[in-house]
Amino acid sequence: MNKVILVIGIVIILWGIWIVVKPGVVKAILTRLKGPLIYVPALLRIALGVLFLVSVRDCKIKWIVMAFGIGFFAAGIGMFMIKPARLQAFFERWADRAPLTIRAMGIIAAACGGLIAYAA
Repeated sequence: MNKVILVIGIVIILWGIWIVVKPGVVKAILTRLKGPLIYVPALLRIALGVLFLVSVRDCKIKWIVMAFGIGFFAAGIGMFMIKPARLQAFFERWADRAPLTIRAMGIIAAACGGLIAYAA
């Protein structure tokens, strides 16, 4: 299972790099999240959280994988507790951020992906 966590870490690194290179992709994705699609990120976070928590015993640095697993799971559950209109407004505010801010988030995402890959 640690190979799965390693692959997820690499995917997050690549996603972060893609955001740094093309920050407009964030706006394109966030503006398409309407209606029932608004909860897709929540489902993805819950799935990642469960996967991380199930895989933690096979990983090299367990507490890092556990921390990300708990964080992903809690964020996913928290998104389901927010009304769709407020969640949509949150996504729209993020889509309107300056490209420099979005690039900074991409760098942070890539760093987190590297930490996950290292901990696997």
